[in-house]
Amino acid sequence: MQVIVAALLWSSFPASADLLPFPLTAGQRGYITCLERTAATSIVYDVYLPPAYSTNGPALPILYTFNPGGGGMVSDLFLTCLLQNTICVGVVGCSNYCGWDTVMRECAAVTRDIRQRLLFDPTAEFVGGFSGGGEVSYVISRFRAQHVAGVFSMSGWLGRGGGYPWYQTTDRVLTNLLVARTMGTTDTGRAWVIAPDSNYLASCSAVIHDEYFAGGHSVPPATVQMNCLGWLLSQRIPA
Repeated sequence: MQVIVAALLWSSFPASADLLPFPLTAGQRGYITCLERTAATSIVYDVYLPPAYSTNGPALPILYTFNPGGGGMVSDLFLTCLLQNTICVGVVGCSNYCGWDTVMRECAAVTRDIRQRLLFDPTAEFVGGFSGGGEVSYVISRFRAQHVAGVFSMSGWLGRGGGYPWYQTTDRVLTNLLVARTMGTTDTGRAWVIAPDSNYLASCSAVIHDEYFAGGHSVPPATVQMNCLGWLLSQRIPA
């Protein structure tokens, strides 16, 4: 089933000749305004194209990122995405308490814009975020389930607090969704969600990879980032 879906996604993906112009080239980073928005309602995203990027070469993986303070995580994941040849996107307008309507609007606009303007591997589309951005990543993986191959949650959670007994009847996780999680060994404020999140993800047949590092509630070091992104890339079903 997954192989068939991957093939369908690939066959419907625009060829490089069909892509709209993009103001950045390989090795560059910048803030891009979505084409579909007017000046009054413009949506901007941060994007980094690794040196290996080309509209005529192999399609690269892509990682959409979310930060609880807004702005995305391109700066935090720059080195990892450089070394892993992965396009990194920061969804600028998503932050804690911005409202799910804003999150959905921003994500829909940004992913649609990138689909029209950049060449990427549709079998290697990932979402990731730190803390509240991790929760957003899980949510986006559900709303874009036919596109997202995996989640990179950094001290994040499924976002259901003490409601674990009842949320299992309302939330959905795609079978075989890849979930890479990181946690600082002294992050006591977040550690309590590891077990219930694991239980629910396992009940949905998600595939989990956990990495721990010395530290508290923080973005993981580059070595841990590399391990997690490398695992996601190696486990996903290629085109």
